[in-house]
Amino acid sequence: LAANFSMTCRKTNDGQLTEPSEACNEILKAAGEVTGALKPLTANQLLKQRQYMVELDAQRSIADRVLGFFNFVNIVWLISIIGILA
Repeated sequence: LAANFSMTCRKTNDGQLTEPSEACNEILKAAGEVTGALKPLTANQLLKQRQYMVELDAQRSIADRVLGFFNFVNIVWLISIIGILA
């Protein structure tokens, strides 16, 4: 939605919409529904969603790190077993 929004709606330097057209309002309303907001998002909220999603995606929990370590250990065991059998 954010990419479609930036192509459809024009902004001024301070981030406000120049003319909130019907297409812009529809995009903001759809973004509000997708994110579970009770009302349509503002232009600034929609444009900040991408950065927020990138930050969430970059976070790694303790469980992710532990599972990654166990996967590494399992690969080392597999290589060791293959080395013993060969």
